[in-house]
Amino acid sequence: MRSQVIALACLRLGHPAASAEGARLLPDSGHAAAVAGPGTPAGLGRHHVPHASAGIVWGRLWRAVHWIGAVRSQVIALACLRLGHPAASAEGAHPLPEEVTGPPRATLVRAPELAELRRALVAAATALAREVARADPALAERGGAVSRSRRRRPR
Repeated sequence: MRSQVIALACLRLGHPAASAEGARLLPDSGHAAAVAGPGTPAGLGRHHVPHASAGIVWGRLWRAVHWIGAVRSQVIALACLRLGHPAASAEGAHPLPEEVTGPPRATLVRAPELAELRRALVAAATALAREVARADPALAERGGAVSRSRRRRPR
């Protein structure tokens, strides 16, 4: 039963091929919400942060803009799931309180410039870590929100 609920949550997030392995359910939620694992908001956010960073390091500014926005989307999805709102395509984002939507608002990129992208990426990674900590404190304590990635320099 549990794996079916996790699979349903992954499908609800628009990730039908997502693996439910390692995912866990949020307690006290009206909706089933997979927090950790591949194909979940925390897992996808963790995946997207290094891609945004690489775009900045390699000077691929529009790539960085794209991935920072992708991190923001996962932060909003996590908040929606935590509060029992639909997460797919940010359907449940409108009724979220200001205290939840404030941090993702800070991740909006104003211009594709290095300093601005760095600022937005720090805001996105911080918002992701905070939302994961709210949804799953044990996962956040293990460092499951944002991992340190090895930076490869362009050739």
